[in-house]
Amino acid sequence: MTVLSEPDHGMYDALNKGARLAHGEIVGQINADDWYESDAVSRMVELYQRTGFDMAYADLRMINPDGTSWIKKAKIDRFVNTRHWNHPTQFTRRELLLEHPYPCECMSDDLDLLLWLRSSGKHIEVLNEVIANFTVEGMSHSKSREEIRDRIRTKTKIYHRYGYSFLHMIDVSLVEIGKFVLETGARKKLQ
Repeated sequence: MTVLSEPDHGMYDALNKGARLAHGEIVGQINADDWYESDAVSRMVELYQRTGFDMAYADLRMINPDGTSWIKKAKIDRFVNTRHWNHPTQFTRRELLLEHPYPCECMSDDLDLLLWLRSSGKHIEVLNEVIANFTVEGMSHSKSREEIRDRIRTKTKIYHRYGYSFLHMIDVSLVEIGKFVLETGARKKLQ
């Protein structure tokens, strides 16, 4: 096992370093405040051995600040979006992470990887079992109106980079505004 603790240039720079240092064929990447179920790695290795996926992801337990939780189901949507893709459960072939590292541009660099894999016709699998737990707080959920506008602009740019249509801009806008409304309501409820 290799353990490295040093300064980096953000989360995706750290994930790129991890991929370069990894020893196996597939790499799971999870954030510091999230955690795997005890059988997560063995379940994904078993899926890889059976299917030879390029990337796979699974169901995710979302844990709210008040301790309640719900399951975000994984699915490969025909209309490419992030609603059923769960980055904390994602395992990817190491060689692809080295071929297409995260660009270290923004909070949506993981979307860049997903769209590159999808537009390249890579083999993606879904495991409909909970393998990870995600805390609904932090960078990916705290947003002001300005941050929402920036996220819509950034995600639209990433979709455009891979040839996706203007319909994705509408979809991204609706999702980001919907998240803002739900999270604002939840914060008021907790106060």
